[in-house]
Amino acid sequence: MGYGGWALQTRQRPVKYPIVYTMAKVGTRAMAQGIRDAGFHCPEVHTLDRKAMLAQVKPAIDAGELPSEQMIETMALRRRLDRKTVRRPFYITAVREPIARNISAFFQNHKQNLRTIDITDASIETARRAFDIFMKTYPHDLPLQWFDTNVLPQTSVDVYQAPFDPKQGHVRSGRVLVFRADCPDAVKSTVLTETLGRPITVARKNESTAKRYFGLYEKVKEIASFDEAFVNRMYDSKYARHFWTESERRAFRKNWLA
Repeated sequence: MGYGGWALQTRQRPVKYPIVYTMAKVGTRAMAQGIRDAGFHCPEVHTLDRKAMLAQVKPAIDAGELPSEQMIETMALRRRLDRKTVRRPFYITAVREPIARNISAFFQNHKQNLRTIDITDASIETARRAFDIFMKTYPHDLPLQWFDTNVLPQTSVDVYQAPFDPKQGHVRSGRVLVFRADCPDAVKSTVLTETLGRPITVARKNESTAKRYFGLYEKVKEIASFDEAFVNRMYDSKYARHFWTESERRAFRKNWLA
């Protein structure tokens, strides 16, 4: 059975309020847009933890600026959830191979992470500097801990208790639906259509090539290599073992080992 083996219990009550609740850079933007195109109000948020939200908006407030639109939406959703004015919230999230995800997220926040580097310079020297900053400053365990620190406290659902079939590429546990980022868009569309009760079309666009940092990002991925202890920490984690097979994790190790 491949990715097409979808077996959701379709007799469950239709979802009223879908929320794309996910760590960054795991390919959920197209899902959120497809859900909105079907007529749902679908927030896309990266944290609902109050302390994390305050930490993220503090720099803007200290500078006399408004937080980002996404953070304003996140805080408004947090308030509605606290007041229980959201009817039957349902959480849609995704996972991605952790090292690749972290490098992508690091570059997504280049204004904060790479302030001292010309992001349009894709030379080997600049790539090595950027990679060194990534290794020294990025919170590498973020994806490994994300479900325990975000989804479990918010939903009371422990996604690790639901067996995950990598061939299927998705699993539903209570009011949480988890996809692997590499699950085909056609399967995501089918699963979301069955779950939400409306036709959903997921169609990703490759926006990375338009980024000013694309050349440097590609060069960093090309030269990136990690010691065995670091790679083992990432791929022996509960997160990696749950969502990827042993052979897949072995291939990831081979790709990233120094």
